Amino acid sequence: MIRRSGDAAGGTTPQLHSRVLRRYPVQQNDTCTYHSFNKTLVVTLCVVAVLPLALTVLVDAAITRVGNGSPAYGLRDGFGRSAFVITRLGGPTGLPPLSSPLTGRPRRKFFVSPPPGRPAGGNVIPVRVPSARCRTASGQCPGEVSTGIPSEFTADGTRRSLLEAPLWAVSAALLGLPRPASAKLVMFPPTSPLLNKYHIMRAGESIMLSKNITGTNPLFLTNREENAITPKGAEAVRRAAGILKGADEPTLIEFSLAAASIDTSNIVGTELQMGKNTIRQEFTNLDPRGLGLWDGLDRSNIMDAVMAMDYDEAGPYGNGPTSRPPANEDGTPNELLKNEEIRLRQFISGLETSFSGDTILLIFPDGSGPGVLTAMMGGLPLNRVHELELSPGEIRLNLTPESARALLPPIPSKESMERIERGRIELKRLRAIAPEDFIRITDENLQREFEEREEEQREAKKRQTRLDEEDRKAKARLNEQEAKRKNIEKTAAVEEQKKRLKEEQQRAAAARADEMALAA
Repeated sequence: MIRRSGDAAGGTTPQLHSRVLRRYPVQQNDTCTYHSFNKTLVVTLCVVAVLPLALTVLVDAAITRVGNGSPAYGLRDGFGRSAFVITRLGGPTGLPPLSSPLTGRPRRKFFVSPPPGRPAGGNVIPVRVPSARCRTASGQCPGEVSTGIPSEFTADGTRRSLLEAPLWAVSAALLGLPRPASAKLVMFPPTSPLLNKYHIMRAGESIMLSKNITGTNPLFLTNREENAITPKGAEAVRRAAGILKGADEPTLIEFSLAAASIDTSNIVGTELQMGKNTIRQEFTNLDPRGLGLWDGLDRSNIMDAVMAMDYDEAGPYGNGPTSRPPANEDGTPNELLKNEEIRLRQFISGLETSFSGDTILLIFPDGSGPGVLTAMMGGLPLNRVHELELSPGEIRLNLTPESARALLPPIPSKESMERIERGRIELKRLRAIAPEDFIRITDENLQREFEEREEEQREAKKRQTRLDEEDRKAKARLNEQEAKRKNIEKTAAVEEQKKRLKEEQQRAAAARADEMALAA
């Protein structure tokens, strides 16, 4: 601590001790330096952060007065996207990318120009347009309207617009304001070209599929003992990868966490020499449609019944209430076609938000998922998705609304109607069975395996009992032989002892006889 000597004596001028001053000569001006730094920092923050925000508010107010309405002005960046739009009530707001060429006369705020072949009521952004600065492609300028401006509007090129967006950007970065939202929900069928190209593929044949068993429980999809790909399925996937080599190769792979889908993605990635950073797993949105109580039954009969149920009861939007499979108590979901459509819509919307200009390969674990996505892309009725399913290892390149609509005939084919008729009969039989009377193939297999294990255990116990008995008898024979050997050895020892004793007696008798002869 530095003590001031003048304080104790009541002096007004502080003096440092000479000893302290010699030791700490630079600490005299610390307080002044600290206050000077704080003042500089405050001034810097005011100039850098507060001043741009104030200028932005003033410019916004001026635009509001000139435009005679709620202003909405944009700035296009170097990539042709709408970077910002400024409104009086809010801050920066992200807009979809510009996809149509610039139209209209220069130095106008907005030029409403829907792309050719698309109605004016397409994807629009609901804002109010200043009447003095709105001009359509036809050259007419309507009065003040509360209509929408299509997402393909062109940004103003005046200095006012060029000034506003950087000011908002600097203010948002310095003050921690939220960044413009860029997420969007894709509408199906798409009203504008998608940002990415999509290939869809079904995973190769799995072990459970080879056994003709339905498997839709998410808990068991990753079970490699039942859902791993078979050699036949792996060969089909390699053929599909060969097709990709000669076509538009994907830059990104999205696969389900089902074991067969994981194996399929690894094979495709190896064949196309793709890095692991371009092969991404999707946790739930690519899962197969849950069949509830019908999970684990004979696949050929169940899928025919599901096809008939969807065709008759799901409706074109896939939300018919009676087209839901019966609920199960083991966690297997029972879903409508609409549920699967919602998952896929969310998934594609996320991809369209995160990526642009990519060719994406989607690997589904079953055939209904590709069928639903194809129907969504083409605006086709969902109750006919089963006619659009893929077979194991099959691939569908560059899915677009036009290619999707070309895949579905106006009426079901003869083979499809025959399958639907078989399914109606099977569906009637399934609905007549009580829930507690369903015996799944997987349960039968487990019961059979349990009984086989019990039989093996009984046989093993019998074999062990026989072995134990034989071992006991062998030990008894060994003990008997050992006892005999000991008896023989004991008898031989006794005989040897008797013989030695007899010889000693004979020698003693001979010695006494010799002594008596000498004495005589």
